[in-house]
Amino acid sequence: SLNNGQTVLHPLIHKYQTHQSYKAATDPNRIAVLSPDMRRVRAKQQLAAQQRALLAEEERKERVKMERERKRVKSPEEERW
Repeated sequence: SLNNGQTVLHPLIHKYQTHQSYKAATDPNRIAVLSPDMRRVRAKQQLAAQQRALLAEEERKERVKMERERKRVKSPEEERW
């Protein structure tokens, strides 16, 4: 009988907690405090991503260059050295 009572109460408690959580997460005062911090973190992430992209592009160019050199047919003079 006790177990049955928990089954009935549990969805109500869950619904209440979910509602409270949503209310807290969308509270304008809380968002006002978090927004600048969020923007700062996002800007830092963007900068890091741009740096990684530049590095990856340099590495890609270097690989292409090495691959081109490897596939190039060498003249007989070059092969002697």
